[in-house]
Amino acid sequence: MRRTRLLAGLALLVGLGAVLALQIMRGPAAAATRTRARLESTRRLWTAALGAAVNPTSSYAAVTVPGGARWVELLASAGVPLPVLATGEPGFDPAGYRLLVVAIPAQADAMAGQGKAVVLLDMRGAQLQAAAIHWRDLRLPLAGASVHRFDLAQDERPWLQSENGETVAAWRKAGNGIVLRLGFDLAAWLYILRQGDPARVGQDSDHNGTVQPIDLLPPLAPELLESPFADEMIDDMLATLDAGLACPLPRSAGLPAGRPTVVLTSDQDYVDDEFVLHMADVLERNSFRATFMLTHRGLGAPPDLNLGAGKPATLARDTVTELLAAGHGLGVHPSLRTVSDMGRVTEAIAELTASRPLVARNHWARWPGYLEVPAAEAGAGIAMDLNFLPVCGSAGPCAEFLGGAARPVRFVDPAGIALPILQQPTAVDDASLRTQSPAEAKIAAVVLGDRIAQLLPRAAAVQAPLVINAHPVYFPVASDWIKPLLAANVRVISAEQWLDFLARRRLSRIASPSCAAGPVLELQPGVVLR
Repeated sequence: MRRTRLLAGLALLVGLGAVLALQIMRGPAAAATRTRARLESTRRLWTAALGAAVNPTSSYAAVTVPGGARWVELLASAGVPLPVLATGEPGFDPAGYRLLVVAIPAQADAMAGQGKAVVLLDMRGAQLQAAAIHWRDLRLPLAGASVHRFDLAQDERPWLQSENGETVAAWRKAGNGIVLRLGFDLAAWLYILRQGDPARVGQDSDHNGTVQPIDLLPPLAPELLESPFADEMIDDMLATLDAGLACPLPRSAGLPAGRPTVVLTSDQDYVDDEFVLHMADVLERNSFRATFMLTHRGLGAPPDLNLGAGKPATLARDTVTELLAAGHGLGVHPSLRTVSDMGRVTEAIAELTASRPLVARNHWARWPGYLEVPAAEAGAGIAMDLNFLPVCGSAGPCAEFLGGAARPVRFVDPAGIALPILQQPTAVDDASLRTQSPAEAKIAAVVLGDRIAQLLPRAAAVQAPLVINAHPVYFPVASDWIKPLLAANVRVISAEQWLDFLARRRLSRIASPSCAAGPVLELQPGVVLR
């Protein structure tokens, strides 16, 4: 009888264990596991996008100029199916392409006569000494770019002029096509404005005591940072080309479903789990997702902010599970002593979270060298860098389009080779909420919300997200800057969700390059036409 009761008790314990195991499988642990699987799927998608073969069956665009990776990235960021990079390739045949970037004038007319759109880099004219060019109502600094003037040919119309009125870019119809002639490398110049100038390495241009990505960038007037003019210029160029073609060049939308989007990140900065969990709870109640950028206590420089003395500076594993279960992403936010620490930091975060991070931003955005940081990040498996962001004190909102750009492009080295990592500018940071007075913080949050409401439609107009970085420690007063997002029904996603979309967009292909056939795109899930 005792044996029967013992067996029954054991059976009950086994049954309870099975029920408990089932509940765990269906609970936070299972949800966290599903998020990890999605993140790994995103990594595979990004790897596939980097290795995708590009040819006339997948794109209607080709780039044949030296350093052409910059052109490839800027065109792809505007929705052109990933262009072929044919620089120096013998026997390249342009027959299958409708949009070409070339540097040989003799080719331009012949190609345009076949109904193609041709961008011609023509450096034969006299080099200008001008410091800026005019585009629309903006005066844009040339930032040391080599620019050449030319006289307008018959039926040629100016597109860009120097500040002295000299023509540096013009377009004309040629047969059934169009030629846009540039007296300078537009893509190389835009890259200097948004990625920086190697000649500025090591300079603390803003004298804040830290070398950061913003120090690499040529100075721009405040009004130039009000809108993403670098992206607008590429759109304007493509619209000019479209006007000279029998049918426009199809492009994919730069936002999921074409809907205004915020990409939200959050630098942990050594704070207690309670701050992180409070922020996550508010986000989840609004169906928002974010990427929490983790700072590891055991690696890098000592913490400069630790509200919980003696508590660990990395999240507890239960907190990690909660964040992943809710669908948030987990990136790396290291306080590096040297660039070589990047691999060790990502390994430490991967061990903590059981998921290798895909995105990174340095603590205080410290940035030694030129492209040493993104190269180290790429070597550690990072796919997206978020270090290019406005830097300011608490006097006003840190919100602007740094380098006049909002769209992501891959980093490109001085030799014109693209690195396997995206540069995604961060447009808004909540450092202005760093104040001891709750009343002042609330006022600053309202001002920040107004500024976000101004910048969001400007980003959406070029089919780019507004990337916002919000710190958990300042988030208790965040409701006033979140309100505009709720009122506008804005989609708020994590950086990993954004990366997933970008990988799918880069994998989209041209189904028919023929104008007569009505060219269309084979779009990946979640990608739509402009």
